[in-house]
Amino acid sequence: MKLWQKVFLIAAVLTTLSVFLTALGITAVNFHSDLQREQDSALQTFAYLSSDITNAAAYRRISSGRIRLPREEAEALLTETVRSFASETVRAGVYREDTLVAGEEMSLLTDADFRAGLNDSGQCVMEIAEQDGETYLFTGAQIAVEGDDYLLLTRTVLTDLYALYDSQLLFVRVASLVSAALVGLLLFFAVRSLLRPLDRVNRTLRRIAEGEYDIRLPLTGGAEIQEISGNVNRMAAAVEENVNRLSQIAESRKRFADSLAHEMKTPLTSIMGLADVMRIRRDLPDRERVEYADIIVHEARRLKELSSKLLELAGAEGGALDLQPLSVPALFDEVEQAAVPLLRRAEVTLAVSDRNAQILADKELMKSLLLNLIDNAIKASSAGQQVSLCCRTEKDKVILSVADHGIGISEKDLAKVTEPFYMADKSRSRKAGGAGLGLALCVEIVKLHRGVFSIKSKVGKGTTVTITLKGVDSTNETNA
Repeated sequence: MKLWQKVFLIAAVLTTLSVFLTALGITAVNFHSDLQREQDSALQTFAYLSSDITNAAAYRRISSGRIRLPREEAEALLTETVRSFASETVRAGVYREDTLVAGEEMSLLTDADFRAGLNDSGQCVMEIAEQDGETYLFTGAQIAVEGDDYLLLTRTVLTDLYALYDSQLLFVRVASLVSAALVGLLLFFAVRSLLRPLDRVNRTLRRIAEGEYDIRLPLTGGAEIQEISGNVNRMAAAVEENVNRLSQIAESRKRFADSLAHEMKTPLTSIMGLADVMRIRRDLPDRERVEYADIIVHEARRLKELSSKLLELAGAEGGALDLQPLSVPALFDEVEQAAVPLLRRAEVTLAVSDRNAQILADKELMKSLLLNLIDNAIKASSAGQQVSLCCRTEKDKVILSVADHGIGISEKDLAKVTEPFYMADKSRSRKAGGAGLGLALCVEIVKLHRGVFSIKSKVGKGTTVTITLKGVDSTNETNA
């Protein structure tokens, strides 16, 4: 059962019960109030009749100058008084020793409990009972008339009162059913209207679960619905972002695997082919043997460079950082010394410009980062050109940069140069011994240090790579 159906049924049942019980309570209270008035009226009528009988006998006795009226005359007086008292709704009967002497027969006199109450001297008894399809209120008590004990009973018709109560009960039932139907109809539309936003949220979540991660909910409705919609939108955005990121990672790794296979296939093919030639041709001239050996050594170095870069990249992605405050000038000195063989071989100079700044970094990874950038700058430069290694500070930031004045990178290639194995100029890079992993490694190192990596380049004018890191206050190294 859906939520709106549960809410509707519970609200409809509670509303119907509250209406029915309230109406039933009011009807019952009104009925008991009317019945109490009838009982009070019956008591007053009984008291009036009893007093009238006593007064009539006393008047007859005094007016005739007698001490006591004879029984026959007294009972005749009772018959006359009761007859004059009778009306459409009230009847009376007088008994002497269970014999009716005046008025009408009262069938309730045979009830044992009623008789037990009447036998108590001075006790007035009231009882409601049915007789001949009618409902009556019986009132009775013992009275003394001219020295004889009589039982006086009055009977008041309550049929109309009970018929009215029954009709009111029927009206309450019918009205409750009608009100339940009307309230149920109103509740149906109200509940559907109030819970429609939840249905919209549910449909949206179903579509998100089916893969429509770009769908968003409008921020409409009550405060709770708006909050739920906002949370669903944030969830969808997070899921979409993660899915896109995972898709990019999957695509990047596929390209990585494809490129790795391609990069390893070429040198291995050359090595195996030339080695096979040298094995088969025993009369190979020395000149060709040396040439083939040079090619094999060159391709083997490429494989060694490739494996070294892969190990560095894997270490950067999964290794733990050994963070410590590093002096930028000292770091630049070590990098410059390590880069001397590369610079001499390419006949390129290195210009170092540093500031007395400190960074919180892993020393070995930072050296690898800067040497990779310098190596790329050297490969992009021609003999006689200069590569710059600089440091500057901006507030609490330390900005390291490596710049060259070489061939530069086109806009089309600039967005892809940080991908593993991507090389803008493949022939030049392979000739220089590159594997296309240097910048990918640099980006991973900067990410690990929570820095910012950026590249600016123009074809024919050179490239500048910038790394922005958080600086360390030299006066508070221990806290850093």
